[in-house]
Amino acid sequence: KAKGQLNWAHIFLKASALDRAGDWAGAKALLHEANRIDPGQAVVLNYLGYSMIEKKINLQEALEMVKKAVELKPNDGYITDSLGWVEYRRGNVQQALQILQKAYRARPDPEIAAHLGEALVDLNRLEEAEPVLRGALAQILRLSPRQVRVVAPVVGGGFGIKSMVYPEEALVP
Repeated sequence: KAKGQLNWAHIFLKASALDRAGDWAGAKALLHEANRIDPGQAVVLNYLGYSMIEKKINLQEALEMVKKAVELKPNDGYITDSLGWVEYRRGNVQQALQILQKAYRARPDPEIAAHLGEALVDLNRLEEAEPVLRGALAQILRLSPRQVRVVAPVVGGGFGIKSMVYPEEALVP
Protein backbone atom coordinates (compact mmCIF):
# COMPACT_ATOMS: atom_id res chain seq x y z
CA LYS A 1 0.00 0.00 0.00
CA ALA A 2 1.42 3.37 -1.03
CA LYS A 3 1.55 6.11 1.60
CA GLY A 4 -1.76 7.94 1.71
CA GLN A 5 -3.60 5.23 -0.24
CA LEU A 6 -6.63 3.75 1.48
CA ASN A 7 -6.76 0.02 1.98
CA TRP A 8 -9.83 -2.15 1.50
CA ALA A 9 -10.83 -1.87 5.18
CA HIS A 10 -10.95 1.93 5.13
CA ILE A 11 -13.00 1.88 1.95
CA PHE A 12 -15.28 -0.80 3.42
CA LEU A 13 -15.94 1.30 6.53
CA LYS A 14 -16.74 4.34 4.41
CA ALA A 15 -19.07 2.25 2.23
CA SER A 16 -20.85 0.96 5.32
CA ALA A 17 -21.35 4.51 6.59
CA LEU A 18 -22.72 5.63 3.23
CA ASP A 19 -25.11 2.68 3.16
CA ARG A 20 -26.39 3.49 6.66
CA ALA A 21 -26.85 7.10 5.57
CA GLY A 22 -29.03 5.97 2.67
CA ASP A 23 -26.53 6.38 -0.17
CA TRP A 24 -26.64 2.89 -1.64
CA ALA A 25 -25.18 3.95 -4.99
CA GLY A 26 -22.14 5.46 -3.29
CA ALA A 27 -21.80 2.51 -0.93
CA LYS A 28 -22.03 -0.01 -3.76
CA ALA A 29 -19.32 1.77 -5.75
CA LEU A 30 -17.00 1.77 -2.73
CA LEU A 31 -17.74 -1.88 -1.96
CA HIS A 32 -16.78 -2.81 -5.51
CA GLU A 33 -13.61 -0.73 -5.10
CA ALA A 34 -12.75 -2.52 -1.84
CA ASN A 35 -13.33 -5.85 -3.57
CA ARG A 36 -11.10 -4.79 -6.48
CA ILE A 37 -8.29 -3.90 -4.06
CA ASP A 38 -8.56 -7.20 -2.16
CA PRO A 39 -10.94 -9.76 -3.66
CA GLY A 40 -10.21 -12.19 -0.83
CA GLN A 41 -12.23 -10.34 1.80
CA ALA A 42 -15.33 -12.37 2.58
CA VAL A 43 -16.81 -9.56 4.66
CA VAL A 44 -16.88 -7.25 1.62
CA LEU A 45 -18.42 -9.87 -0.65
CA ASN A 46 -20.99 -10.78 1.99
CA TYR A 47 -21.93 -7.17 2.74
CA LEU A 48 -22.39 -6.39 -0.93
CA GLY A 49 -24.25 -9.63 -1.66
CA TYR A 50 -26.51 -9.44 1.41
CA SER A 51 -27.35 -5.80 0.71
CA MET A 52 -28.38 -6.73 -2.81
CA ILE A 53 -30.49 -9.60 -1.44
CA GLU A 54 -32.27 -7.27 0.99
CA LYS A 55 -32.86 -4.71 -1.76
CA LYS A 56 -33.92 -7.50 -4.16
CA ILE A 57 -31.36 -6.32 -6.72
CA ASN A 58 -29.87 -8.86 -9.16
CA LEU A 59 -30.19 -11.95 -6.99
CA GLN A 60 -28.01 -13.98 -9.38
CA GLU A 61 -25.07 -11.59 -8.92
CA ALA A 62 -25.73 -11.54 -5.15
CA LEU A 63 -25.69 -15.36 -5.14
CA GLU A 64 -22.31 -15.42 -6.90
CA MET A 65 -20.80 -12.94 -4.41
CA VAL A 66 -22.14 -14.80 -1.39
CA LYS A 67 -20.93 -18.14 -2.76
CA LYS A 68 -17.42 -16.67 -3.06
CA ALA A 69 -17.68 -15.40 0.53
CA VAL A 70 -18.75 -18.87 1.71
CA GLU A 71 -15.76 -20.41 -0.08
CA LEU A 72 -13.51 -18.03 1.83
CA LYS A 73 -15.23 -18.50 5.22
CA PRO A 74 -17.30 -21.70 5.11
CA ASN A 75 -17.96 -21.80 8.88
CA ASP A 76 -19.13 -18.20 9.30
CA GLY A 77 -22.79 -18.27 10.36
CA TYR A 78 -23.56 -14.81 9.02
CA ILE A 79 -22.13 -15.58 5.60
CA THR A 80 -23.87 -18.96 5.49
CA ASP A 81 -27.09 -17.14 6.42
CA SER A 82 -26.66 -14.87 3.40
CA LEU A 83 -26.39 -17.91 1.14
CA GLY A 84 -29.56 -19.38 2.66
CA TRP A 85 -31.37 -16.06 2.42
CA VAL A 86 -30.55 -15.56 -1.26
CA GLU A 87 -31.79 -19.07 -1.99
CA TYR A 88 -34.98 -18.26 -0.07
CA ARG A 89 -35.46 -15.04 -2.04
CA ARG A 90 -34.91 -16.96 -5.27
CA GLY A 91 -37.76 -19.30 -4.28
CA ASN A 92 -35.62 -22.30 -3.36
CA VAL A 93 -37.16 -22.61 0.11
CA GLN A 94 -36.25 -26.25 0.81
CA GLN A 95 -32.62 -25.67 -0.17
CA ALA A 96 -32.61 -22.41 1.80
CA LEU A 97 -33.92 -24.22 4.88
CA GLN A 98 -30.97 -26.63 4.96
CA ILE A 99 -28.48 -23.78 4.61
CA LEU A 100 -30.25 -21.58 7.19
CA GLN A 101 -30.30 -24.45 9.68
CA LYS A 102 -26.54 -24.76 9.30
CA ALA A 103 -26.13 -21.00 9.74
CA TYR A 104 -28.30 -21.00 12.86
CA ARG A 105 -26.33 -23.88 14.37
CA ALA A 106 -23.11 -21.94 13.75
CA ARG A 107 -24.50 -18.67 15.15
CA PRO A 108 -27.92 -18.55 16.85
CA ASP A 109 -28.42 -14.87 16.05
CA PRO A 110 -31.90 -13.25 15.93
CA GLU A 111 -31.52 -12.18 12.29
CA ILE A 112 -30.54 -15.70 11.26
CA ALA A 113 -33.41 -17.05 13.37
CA ALA A 114 -35.82 -14.74 11.55
CA HIS A 115 -34.68 -16.10 8.19
CA LEU A 116 -34.87 -19.69 9.42
CA GLY A 117 -38.30 -19.06 10.95
CA GLU A 118 -39.59 -17.56 7.73
CA ALA A 119 -38.45 -20.59 5.73
CA LEU A 120 -40.03 -22.97 8.26
CA VAL A 121 -43.32 -21.04 8.13
CA ASP A 122 -43.31 -21.08 4.32
CA LEU A 123 -42.91 -24.85 4.47
CA ASN A 124 -45.79 -25.00 6.98
CA ARG A 125 -43.49 -26.35 9.70
CA LEU A 126 -45.03 -24.08 12.32
CA GLU A 127 -44.20 -26.25 15.32
CA GLU A 128 -40.51 -25.99 14.41
CA ALA A 129 -40.73 -22.27 13.61
CA GLU A 130 -42.30 -21.26 16.92
CA PRO A 131 -39.35 -22.01 19.26
CA VAL A 132 -36.87 -20.48 16.80
CA LEU A 133 -38.89 -17.26 16.58
CA ARG A 134 -39.61 -17.27 20.33
CA GLY A 135 -35.90 -17.61 21.06
CA ALA A 136 -35.05 -14.76 18.71
CA LEU A 137 -37.65 -12.46 20.26
CA ALA A 138 -36.45 -13.37 23.74
CA GLN A 139 -32.88 -12.57 22.75
CA ILE A 140 -33.92 -9.19 21.33
CA LEU A 141 -36.01 -8.38 24.41
CA ARG A 142 -33.33 -9.78 26.75
CA LEU A 143 -35.77 -12.20 28.34
CA SER A 144 -35.86 -15.91 28.90
CA PRO A 145 -37.59 -17.78 26.04
CA ARG A 146 -40.08 -18.99 28.69
CA GLN A 147 -41.19 -15.37 29.08
CA VAL A 148 -42.08 -14.90 25.41
CA ARG A 149 -44.86 -16.54 23.45
CA VAL A 150 -45.24 -16.16 19.71
CA VAL A 151 -48.94 -15.88 18.96
CA ALA A 152 -48.75 -15.21 15.22
CA PRO A 153 -47.05 -17.78 12.96
CA VAL A 154 -45.56 -15.03 10.80
CA VAL A 155 -43.94 -12.25 12.76
CA GLY A 156 -42.90 -10.47 9.58
CA GLY A 157 -39.57 -9.25 8.30
CA GLY A 158 -36.20 -9.54 9.93
CA PHE A 159 -35.41 -8.98 13.55
CA GLY A 160 -32.79 -6.68 14.97
CA ILE A 161 -32.80 -3.06 13.87
CA LYS A 162 -35.11 -3.76 10.93
CA SER A 163 -38.27 -4.42 12.90
CA MET A 164 -40.19 -3.66 16.02
CA VAL A 165 -41.89 -6.11 18.33
CA TYR A 166 -45.60 -5.36 18.55
CA PRO A 167 -47.74 -6.44 21.51
CA GLU A 168 -49.93 -8.67 19.37
CA GLU A 169 -46.86 -10.59 18.22
CA ALA A 170 -45.39 -11.43 21.59
CA LEU A 171 -46.84 -11.74 25.05
CA VAL A 172 -44.48 -11.09 27.91
CA PRO A 173 -45.80 -12.21 31.32
